[in-house]
Amino acid sequence: VPVHLTAVDEAVSRVRAAGIPIFNCINRLRHEDDFVTFVGAADAAMTARVADRLFAELRGRGKVVILEGTSGTITARQRMRGFLDAAEHYPEIQILGCVSGNFLQDIGEAAMRELLAEHPRIDGVLAANDSMALGAIQALRKAGRHSLVVGVNAVPEAVQALKSGDLLATADFDAFKIAALAAEAALRYLRGESVPKEILTPIEVVESGNCARWDKPMEARELPDWEHMMSLIGASRRNA
Repeated sequence: VPVHLTAVDEAVSRVRAAGIPIFNCINRLRHEDDFVTFVGAADAAMTARVADRLFAELRGRGKVVILEGTSGTITARQRMRGFLDAAEHYPEIQILGCVSGNFLQDIGEAAMRELLAEHPRIDGVLAANDSMALGAIQALRKAGRHSLVVGVNAVPEAVQALKSGDLLATADFDAFKIAALAAEAALRYLRGESVPKEILTPIEVVESGNCARWDKPMEARELPDWEHMMSLIGASRRNA
């Protein structure tokens, strides 16, 4: 799981030179020859979808801030791109500012406090993960202010915030599911089976009306079904 775009290049080269197959997940390695299978999500498309949900709730107009992830990371760049791509389709949505919350709740709360001090009106918050979204909610509550907040990950704490009405929406980025698929791809490959070059989990926006499937602790969530995922990949290729 590379976090930085190039920092693991030397290590990857040594693993490949030793003849060991690499199964890559979450953040894609730079060179496709470096891995057998990549498992992840379309981060930019996912954050564009959750941003669309916020903008629709704002009826296409309003002042919005962004809490982005750790500077320089692959995921942060892709999720930021999705937010900005979505905003381009809403000319009356104004992006007031963007502050890094490092994907952490306490730093996200501090970043939100900074934005609240700078902007007397904030209608919506785009947070690149649920931890920062939860931090933003805490900052808003302490300041006695209200904004619509969306995040990414659908972690159990975020599901509770959906149910209480504190969080408008999140997206299902399930590292548990992704890691399970990567592990199964590796096991199947070592048994001599063919495996796809890329497995992308479906994009699902989670909100109060459909959150029941995610309303359970991580250890109680179901493992993904390999055959079902392969059928989704096949359908996607046929429709391309």
